[in-house]
Amino acid sequence: MKEQLDEAPGCKFLNIRGLEVLNYFDLAVVRLKKLNGAGRWQNARTPQQKNFDDQLPLKGLPDAAVRLVVGYQPDQAFTAIERIIVSRPLGKTIRWTAQIIVGGEKPSWIDITPARLAGTEQTDFDATRRRH
Repeated sequence: MKEQLDEAPGCKFLNIRGLEVLNYFDLAVVRLKKLNGAGRWQNARTPQQKNFDDQLPLKGLPDAAVRLVVGYQPDQAFTAIERIIVSRPLGKTIRWTAQIIVGGEKPSWIDITPARLAGTEQTDFDATRRRH
């Protein structure tokens, strides 16, 4: 992906103290990861990753850019990519998740955000993050 997008207009890969991300026109900062079906990754969360997931400013990244995670979900045999997923984290939760559909005349997407209790979609229960 780096080879294909690094020279594309508006795309710039950054390494912020080991956090590899793609800056897209300063509108979105994208982290590339292997994801599960809910759009969640499996690795340990460092303080820098927590700040990224919390949508907080990080030195070297545009403050206004939304933080997204784009990844793939492998098939059970780990021999092929089953689907490509984009998610928008908010702390330990995923605000929304979409599946990218490649094929046909043009790429498209579908919302695959897991169902939540009514009224909790925009709620942030992390008191630490709310103070920032």
